[in-house]
Amino acid sequence: MQQSIQNLHSQLKLLTENPEMSTSDSMKINMIRSDLDAIDVSLMFTSKLMISNRYQNPFLLTKLATGNIGTQVSEPGFIQLAEGSQNQMTDLMEQNKKLKEVIRKIVLPSAIINNEGLFNRMKDFFIQGGRELTQSKLLYKGSLHTFQASAFHERCDNKINTLVIIRTSGGKVIGGFTHQTWEGNGVWKKDESAWLFNIEAPSIFKVKKDCYAIHASSSTGPCFGSGSDLLVTSGCNKDCRSTAKSCSYDYNGKGNLFMNKQLAHFSASEIEVFQV
Repeated sequence: MQQSIQNLHSQLKLLTENPEMSTSDSMKINMIRSDLDAIDVSLMFTSKLMISNRYQNPFLLTKLATGNIGTQVSEPGFIQLAEGSQNQMTDLMEQNKKLKEVIRKIVLPSAIINNEGLFNRMKDFFIQGGRELTQSKLLYKGSLHTFQASAFHERCDNKINTLVIIRTSGGKVIGGFTHQTWEGNGVWKKDESAWLFNIEAPSIFKVKKDCYAIHASSSTGPCFGSGSDLLVTSGCNKDCRSTAKSCSYDYNGKGNLFMNKQLAHFSASEIEVFQV
C-alpha cells in the first residue's frame, strides 16, 4: 500500500511539472484521483478490521487493498501492513489525504472551494450538469483584481465555459456555470446547459426551457437569468445591491438561490471566475 501511494505521488509530480496541462494530463490526474479514492476505501475497511481484531483472512484483505487500484499490491506485503500498528495505517491515510489536496488545487485552485467536502460537492454539481470537472483556469478574483465590473469583463469576456463562485459576507457559497460568454451591452443570452448552485443544496438549479440564461452588461459583473436570478453588481464587496430572486431557473420548490421566498440582497467577500 505504501508503494502504491508513492507510485501515485511520482506520477502526480511528473504531471504537475508541465505548466501547460493537456486534456490527456487532466484525464491521468482524474485516474490518480480514482486510485486514491480506492485506497481510501481499502484503508478504512482495513482499519476497522484491525480495530475489531477480525483481520485473519489475508485473501479478503488483499482483495480490499487491490480492488480498483492500478498498482499491484502483493499479498505478503498487505498481510504485513494488516499486522502493523494503527499508527502506520493513520500515516498512510494522511499521505493519501495530502495527495488528494494537491489534486484538488490542480483541478480547481479556489480559495472558496477550499476543502475536500466542498470540492466533492462541486464535482457532483458538474456531473449533474452533464460534464465532469477535470481542469480549470482562474480568470478573475475579486480580492486580486478588484470587485469592479470592468475588472471582471476585462478578464472574462469572450471566454466560454465559465464557473462563477461567490462567498457572501454572510458566509454563503453560491454561483453558476454557463457555456456562454460575458461580453455585450445589455445582451440576453440563452444557454440550455447553464445552472446555478448553492453549496448547501444537494442539487443544481437548471435554467428553465426557453428562458435566458445570462445577461451580459459592461456595467455589472456576472448576471444569470432574465430576471436577475443572480446579479453581481460592480463594487459588490462594499454594499448589498447584488441580488438573487426566482425567475429563469428552477429551484425545485426552494424559492430562490438562497432557498427562501424573498428577494435576497447580499454583498460579496470574495468572487472567483474559472474557465473549466
